[in-house]
Amino acid sequence: MIESCVHPACNAAPITPSSVGASAARLPAQITPDMSLTLRQLVDALTMELAYQKSPAGVRDIERVATLMRSWDSSDRSAWAKYALFDEEKCYTRNLIATDKVNFTLMMLCWNKGKTSIIHDHSNSECWVRVVQGNCLEERFLQAGDDAPLVQESLTTCPAGAVTHISDKIGLHRLGNASNDDVLITLHCYSPPFSTCKVFPDKTGHGVPITMSFYSEDGVKADCPASAGSTSTKTLPAACAN
Repeated sequence: MIESCVHPACNAAPITPSSVGASAARLPAQITPDMSLTLRQLVDALTMELAYQKSPAGVRDIERVATLMRSWDSSDRSAWAKYALFDEEKCYTRNLIATDKVNFTLMMLCWNKGKTSIIHDHSNSECWVRVVQGNCLEERFLQAGDDAPLVQESLTTCPAGAVTHISDKIGLHRLGNASNDDVLITLHCYSPPFSTCKVFPDKTGHGVPITMSFYSEDGVKADCPASAGSTSTKTLPAACAN
């Protein structure tokens, strides 16, 4: 049975990419699907590309970022294992990899078997998701009014290697582990970064503001009690309802 939840909140200090600072210099025009990037190279590429896209001379290019996300070579698990932190007591964990605090945040989400997020928006941010391991279930919704039920637009299963994108202009969604037998790992890029969003626990257009949190930062577990914040499942019991 699929179970959904909200991650508890805390005040997490983001990590700044070290090797490439935010600048308006763009990557080479040819970003091709056959590129192979290490995680460090992906962070540097996102830092440069998304700084350019947000600059006065830049234009938002969803597919260029999606291609970068696809180009990450995840075959060497030892290169990213420190970010793949699970907690059996949570539906999923949010593990911060890098952020420039202005244009993007990159994080790894680790999902326990059969768990999903609650339906949520993205605070006017662009969201790209790369499936690293397992099969990811994405369910999209449209709002028909504050009191009206959300309208399911699509239900998709994304295999390992797939990249999906969503923004508030497209709609709301929830993600989750399509399997009750295996874990799921996903890589998320958000541009610009955000620390709050709205969730929709009663499946209507009425959103509830929450504060987001990180389970770990650069592979180190954050000092955040499970009961902290107003977004715990105790506060929102409907968050774990099917």
